[in-house]
Amino acid sequence: VVVVDQSGSVESWVKVLRASISNTLYELRPQDYVAVVLFNKLVETILQPTLVKTLTQPKLEALLASIKPRSTTNLIGALEEAHAVCAAARHLVSPPFQRILLITDGQHNYPDPRDPIAQLKRVKDIGTVTLLQVIVGDVNPTFFSHLQSLAPGRGHEVDKVEELSDTLSRLLEPERHRLAFGITLQGVPLRHAVLTVEDQNLILPRVPFAASGTITVGGTWADRKSTR
Repeated sequence: VVVVDQSGSVESWVKVLRASISNTLYELRPQDYVAVVLFNKLVETILQPTLVKTLTQPKLEALLASIKPRSTTNLIGALEEAHAVCAAARHLVSPPFQRILLITDGQHNYPDPRDPIAQLKRVKDIGTVTLLQVIVGDVNPTFFSHLQSLAPGRGHEVDKVEELSDTLSRLLEPERHRLAFGITLQGVPLRHAVLTVEDQNLILPRVPFAASGTITVGGTWADRKSTR
């Protein structure tokens, strides 16, 4: 779910924002589903979960044209909406692997800016969806670090709007996690092998010789949970 800030402060770089979102959607895989949530004072899902390969050029152009900066920043309301979209779409992919991509240049200030983190903590399953944040401009990072503590994911600050498109591309690259492991084929250890998990799929290393049989992998993840 791409969550896009269209509050008044975005006006000065809205053309770059539209182009960056367009590039990002083109880089998704055909089998991915994408949804788009726009927010200022109001929050609106302008694209319900849609298979990327069915996203036509006219639909994409209409989507981008609907980004019209104005008003204040209901960021928490937008994230609540994005989580609701994710919850409703979990049946589309099994197992579900969901990400929220937040693009903003400001902090939550509507309707009540006093304790937005506490408000967001009440969202059901807040920690089950990966949150990717792209913060444009000089923004106090404290709020966003608190926000990131609620969910897995990562964030990036963009000093120049011209860097936005490249930043989005890097953030959406498949997340890879290396496993400290021992791998054997029919009891024979294999060396010089790299094992990764990419978007929750196990990527096995190439066997460096012709062989058949059962490959057993065992190791420890960063969280120290044993796997086999």
